[in-house]
Amino acid sequence: MPHPLRLPPSVLAFAFGAAALTGFAAPALAAAQRTFVASTGDDLNACSITAPCRSFDRALTQTNANGEIIVLDSAGYGPVLIDKSVAIVAPEGIHAGVTVFSGDGIVIGGGSIEVVLRGLSINGQGGNRGIWYTVGSRLTVERCVVRNMTSHGIWLGFVGNITIEDSVIRDNGGNGINITGNPNVVVARTTIEGNVNGIAYASTFGPPAKLAVSHSSILRNSASGISAHASGPALSLSVTNSTIARNGATGIGMGSDFGTPVTAAIGSNVVVHNHAGISAVSNGNAGVISGAVSDNVVMDNVQFGIQVAGVGALLVLDRNTVTHNDDGIRAIIGAVVETRANNVVRKNNTNTVGGPFTFVGGV
Repeated sequence: MPHPLRLPPSVLAFAFGAAALTGFAAPALAAAQRTFVASTGDDLNACSITAPCRSFDRALTQTNANGEIIVLDSAGYGPVLIDKSVAIVAPEGIHAGVTVFSGDGIVIGGGSIEVVLRGLSINGQGGNRGIWYTVGSRLTVERCVVRNMTSHGIWLGFVGNITIEDSVIRDNGGNGINITGNPNVVVARTTIEGNVNGIAYASTFGPPAKLAVSHSSILRNSASGISAHASGPALSLSVTNSTIARNGATGIGMGSDFGTPVTAAIGSNVVVHNHAGISAVSNGNAGVISGAVSDNVVMDNVQFGIQVAGVGALLVLDRNTVTHNDDGIRAIIGAVVETRANNVVRKNNTNTVGGPFTFVGGV
């Protein structure tokens, strides 16, 4: 007799309840709408709750579009290429591993598909990328860990709406999150640590793009914490309520080429112990950057606290504390800083460099 599955009661209740809702009495329908994988499964099975499969790859073939693949117990379930709308779900307390020895861990590609990855642990053992989103409509990554890849932890390409939340992206050989094209990306309550750049966004074509980071920790990356650069579509950048610390280059950097507009809202962050703090650069005097930098603590950065550089670059500073950096605030190469005159800029080696620093009133 096969060894019976030994599952936590909470998982059994979840799985059987879900199956009942979709018609557990009709196995074919249950298998099509909701399939199951387990450590004791077999890829010759139908992927039902009583006859689970062993791998995500096999379970996907047995799951209808817009269905779900449920992990029943802790094990490794292998890489998968996803070409239809699906959710892969590991309940809390279960370790659902994807070990990547070569190639990529989870590849997502399909014109208008919507994919959810929840509770997965993707670990590189010589593999390239952890999650590679080539094209789609929507990707949601929740409670996932992506680490030890030789290239980027998560690579987001082309278009779509992406949410990454409550996750850890650590110790990858490339960027933690690498973004090209012009997807709209939200990162919340996520730790991004020990990569090259924490988040690198290069918007290069298509309609306007957005990157919003909140309540996250971006730490000890060898280059920048956040690097957002626009040379095609306009880019909107928001970074709020986050800690950006001990990165080898700039904590938060934004750049613009070819007159491409970049608008930024940088608020209520702690930006400390980086090589440089917050930077906005209009490259080659041909970019357009405008933004509000407010309520941030910017201190103990090796080079500067806040820099605005290049004709066409403008930042408005409001209620920031900028202290113990080399230069406190720089406005250079034709850039402009507007201030509410309520910033604390003190105990830097040089408090202000360049200019103009223009006072603007407020209500």
